[in-house]
Amino acid sequence: MTDRRGRSRRRVLGVVAGATALCVAGGGVALALTGSDGTPYRTATAELGSVAQEVALTGTVASATRRDVAFAVAGTVRSVEAGVGDEVEPGDVLATIDDADLQQDVDDAAAGLADAQQGLEDDLESQTSSTSSTSTSSTSTSSTSTSSSGSTATTTTASSIATTTTASSTGTATTGKTGGPVPSPTPPGTGAPTDPEDDLPAEVQDALDDVAAAQQDLLARYDEASGLLAASEDGISAAELVCQELLDAPTGAPSTGDVLTLTPGAVAAGAALRVDVTGVTAGTEYQLVLASSGTVLATLTATDSSFAAAVLVPAGAEGADAIALVGPSGTVSSTPLTVTAADATPLPDALVACQGAITGVLGGQQDVADAQHVLLDATTALDDALDALTQAVRDATDPTDPTDPTDPTHPTEPTQPTEPTQPTQPTQPTDPTQPQPGAPTTPTQPTDPSTPGDVSGTPGGQSDDRVATAADILADRAAIDLAQARLDVAESALRLATLTAPIGGTVAAVSLAEGDSVTASSTTAVVTIIGGDGYLVSTSATLSQVDLLAVGQSARVTVRTTDEPLTAQVSWIGVLNTESSSTTPSYAVELAIDAPADGARLYDGSSAQVTVAVAGGDEVLTVPTSAVHVEGGTVTVDVLRDGAPTSVEVTTGAVGAERTEITDGLSVGDEVVLADLSRTLVTDDESSAGLSGLGGSTQERGPAGGPPAGFTGGGFPAPPGG
Repeated sequence: MTDRRGRSRRRVLGVVAGATALCVAGGGVALALTGSDGTPYRTATAELGSVAQEVALTGTVASATRRDVAFAVAGTVRSVEAGVGDEVEPGDVLATIDDADLQQDVDDAAAGLADAQQGLEDDLESQTSSTSSTSTSSTSTSSTSTSSSGSTATTTTASSIATTTTASSTGTATTGKTGGPVPSPTPPGTGAPTDPEDDLPAEVQDALDDVAAAQQDLLARYDEASGLLAASEDGISAAELVCQELLDAPTGAPSTGDVLTLTPGAVAAGAALRVDVTGVTAGTEYQLVLASSGTVLATLTATDSSFAAAVLVPAGAEGADAIALVGPSGTVSSTPLTVTAADATPLPDALVACQGAITGVLGGQQDVADAQHVLLDATTALDDALDALTQAVRDATDPTDPTDPTDPTHPTEPTQPTEPTQPTQPTQPTDPTQPQPGAPTTPTQPTDPSTPGDVSGTPGGQSDDRVATAADILADRAAIDLAQARLDVAESALRLATLTAPIGGTVAAVSLAEGDSVTASSTTAVVTIIGGDGYLVSTSATLSQVDLLAVGQSARVTVRTTDEPLTAQVSWIGVLNTESSSTTPSYAVELAIDAPADGARLYDGSSAQVTVAVAGGDEVLTVPTSAVHVEGGTVTVDVLRDGAPTSVEVTTGAVGAERTEITDGLSVGDEVVLADLSRTLVTDDESSAGLSGLGGSTQERGPAGGPPAGFTGGGFPAPPGG
């Protein structure tokens, strides 16, 4: 048993001796198995040197600019003009689809626009085209015309105010706008109608001119209001983009409360502050108030359960303060805010631009409101002009004229004698549908002397041909706008039948063929173009790694397709977790690869090994990494002073694999302790597992099987060079 224990001790001493040799070979480490005071510590000297901290990542190479181009409309592929490997320029034709159906859509939309325009013209005409014979009917409201056969006598009047009519030489009824029979206002002694503007009473002509002017004014006011509304909508879209820059602009640590998050939590007086609000009630009005002064910074109505707002901190604010959210029932929540001295530029450019955009939107909306009021006034004016025209026609056609056959207070003049043979016709006396001599025979002749025409615009009370109102004119104009929009969409779709290259570059893939049926915006039937402006490496970093990364950091990239060393820079770092598990978050990172010096070609989808230099420096104070201890967020190094180790709190910089930069707490020449060699590594009991027994027995270990109590450093020397 004694011999076995002796052999065990000899094996342990051999391990320690080997470790000592490694440590000496590494350089920069002094060993003191027995110091001048007899204390055995393994130490190293804090000295100037170089240190680099790097993050190693694995990613995938991809073109910096890549476009997967697909048809924006559905159809059948008619031709494919591009092939894999072709060099294309922006605008070059890649493929086309059969456009017969799209052309038909354009034709249908154009016909719809023409119909809408005709509808407006018809309604405008219905308001002004029914006074052709008013002047003659005011003096002779009854006239007789005889057919060529001499068999029928028809009496007509000209009191219509709604529909343009024409008369044949025989004076028979013709068809109006909607196809219904209307009277033919033929002046006596003539076989053709008179010009509507010939011999009209002055009052009727003036009223007619007023209607025409009101029509033009209404359409002009509609166009003006529509233009202002479109401009206002464009202004709102632009303001949203401008103000989003403001919401994205503030930097610095936020101050988070139960409801409010202030970014940044410490802001200069007069500067912009972003306020994110959560847990509010949609449709409720809230105020953001500066707690110290009660100044209302913003009044907003929540459109959802959360919203973000940009406010300006008053120039007079200072010191510790708070932003309070005040609702209808009082203060909802308050979050601390620190206000510092005003900056040299207290009003950021983003805030100025946002305020200007909002002011422009408010002004545009006021212009729209004013234009709509003017449009309503024009609508009323046109309706009033129509009423005035109707009254002017009534006044011009005096119902109390002694010769008016419809006036019951006046006798009817003798009728024109008929030929002797007319009474002997067997059907005339007994046919109730035939008019009797001496009575008006026009079916639409009004019998009420106070109603020369239906006030709704239909002659003689007919419901087929109504006079359009101002509201009808506006509806017609809106229908034209809608039809024009449909035509624009159809023409746009027709242009999309040709697929063109959006960028210059190389065609990398063609995933469609002649005769294929493709859907709009397909994700599979595409032509892929790779731009010529470089490549990226897409990768991901863990939470501990991404905290060390920053845009602009340099990196080395290794790919299998070339032996040329490549360099890159971190160009983008994501902020959203790309992993489904919240316990192991990962964040997307992109690096822009510098152009290879030898012009080596890279390939999309190839793997890449990336090493990012995150910190480091030359001629900085360093110690072996194994000498640094971290516990509870505090970093310490044991320094040998007067033969005993003393724990010193330090601040670290770059942390390399072998050495760590010390920025505060140590000086050049300080002797730092790596390990206390007086601690027992093994017992006299032989271990059946060889080196696995170096930790000692269970009784000699620290808590939970850790290193022995009092152990201050690693039990083995630092790697070579450490």
